[in-house]
Amino acid sequence: MRGTIVGVPRQLLPALAEHEHYRADLIGMTVVNRAGERLGEVIGFIDSGAHPIVRVAGGGARERLIPWVARYVDRVDTVARQIELDWAADY
Repeated sequence: MRGTIVGVPRQLLPALAEHEHYRADLIGMTVVNRAGERLGEVIGFIDSGAHPIVRVAGGGARERLIPWVARYVDRVDTVARQIELDWAADY
């Protein structure tokens, strides 16, 4: 089975609680900070021992690795496909 991709039909996935999101749904969302500066788009996640890390690229800057924790994640707007973070553009 090495190298095999395994998937589950979306309709079989458990329902999400308020403020929960599937990572796959966040890929491609625009990321902005509190000042309204565009930081890029979500290109993936990294699992670490402490918490997930969101990978943000684009916006004319190098890739950013931002902890996906309540301290930095202000809002996820699934309708507008935008994530607002408390993260300075120069980090």
